[in-house]
Amino acid sequence: MKRILALMALTFVATGMNAQGNWGASQEDSLVCFENYNTFGQLAQARQFAQAYDHWVVVYETCPKINETLYKFAPTVIEGKMDAVKAQIDATADAAAKEALEAEYEGLVSTLFAQYDKRMEYFPQSTAYVKAAVAQTKYELYGDDAALDVYGLFNEAMEMDPKQMNASHFWSYFRVSVALNRLDSLSLADLFEVYNKIDENVAVNTDALNVQIAELAEQEAEGMLDARQQRVLAARRSSLENYSKVKGNVSISLNSLLTSCDIIARVYNEETFEENKDNEVWIRRAVRTLGADYQTDSGTVINCRDNPLYFQLTEVLYEMNPSVEAARNMGRLALYREEYTKAVDYFKQAAEGELDPLLRSDDYTSMAQAQLNLGSGSAVKASVQKAMADNPNNGRAQLILASAYASAAGTCGADAFEKNAVYWAAIARAQRARSLDPSLSTIASRRISQWTSALPAKSVSFQLGHAEGERYTVGCWINETITATWE
Repeated sequence: MKRILALMALTFVATGMNAQGNWGASQEDSLVCFENYNTFGQLAQARQFAQAYDHWVVVYETCPKINETLYKFAPTVIEGKMDAVKAQIDATADAAAKEALEAEYEGLVSTLFAQYDKRMEYFPQSTAYVKAAVAQTKYELYGDDAALDVYGLFNEAMEMDPKQMNASHFWSYFRVSVALNRLDSLSLADLFEVYNKIDENVAVNTDALNVQIAELAEQEAEGMLDARQQRVLAARRSSLENYSKVKGNVSISLNSLLTSCDIIARVYNEETFEENKDNEVWIRRAVRTLGADYQTDSGTVINCRDNPLYFQLTEVLYEMNPSVEAARNMGRLALYREEYTKAVDYFKQAAEGELDPLLRSDDYTSMAQAQLNLGSGSAVKASVQKAMADNPNNGRAQLILASAYASAAGTCGADAFEKNAVYWAAIARAQRARSLDPSLSTIASRRISQWTSALPAKSVSFQLGHAEGERYTVGCWINETITATWE
């Protein structure tokens, strides 16, 4: 804080304490602004927002051009004051006092929106962010009554610069769009368009965050981060986590509207494709929507990948632009067609170009599935290792590796014990898959039961010199140490 105040003092001195510029219309204004700016900053950093308001508003009214920091703090400070006044209203029984407090509260609301306008006037470079902030504030204060206005503001912000929007903005944008759809004020096609715009721009923002995090994490591992950089890394990780939550919330919200592929077909069908056959953005969004998994309220997971239009659009999109996403879709299509060698190539292309570690992990997992179908156990293991490096919680990858281990029965070792010891390794991986991803519990348990019955016979194992509790390393490409146990 001392360093901040010192820098502010230097800034003030640099103005010559004159009567011109951003520090007010007179030297007296400059002194008032300087003192109150420092005080409101100290109180805000101490999270005493209601107390900071009176000092903030002096600076806002006297020196509105001082800097953008004044406006970055503004919503939090004003809302802190609003909360304090609201608490007084709720605690006051006197009618006149309550009326005065309610008038004060409405004045604070007016100030909240007025400062957004001032920020756009004096700092137009942040206009997209401010429009999104105004939209979110209106939705928080007025709910669905302001839905159309909120939706329009979010659209404007998205058109101007979606990189300025944050995770909370995107979530509010989707919430208000769903609300309008339920009110029959927004078509399903327009709702899908909002969904896809959000999905695309969240991907852009998370890609940028992943690059920044990777660079800082590498420096962190080498002990090269100072305190400021550590705070930046923590903030980037927090932002990435927020985006992950938003993606999940958006999917859940959308899933509640999609109960069958017939609903999706109202938007994406042969007729609409003919109207958009040269529109790469439309085709990309159609492929994403048709290819996604949706969980209905009953828990049933549906997708529309068996729709012939999905196959057609996937191939058209890849020919238009063989991007990471297009390669991933071609990999899924190749898996569906049981063209496993092609699937490996497409998923490899997607993984090598993907910046998001979770998506990259999924690509390596799908590649492992194709390699499993090709009977290439060692390749499966290599792909799973890459998938787990990007996402240590990837249970699906563990289950695929378990199946690869089990498929090696009879090929690794010289006798009945060694050839079937692979099942212990398979069981261990399936148990790990089940612990990482509870949704895999049923299938993992079924396979564990199946493989347990195929373990080397205890009596035969004893005759071959093996005992209960023995540590044994399975050979071949598996190269894992298991513990021989029989129940």
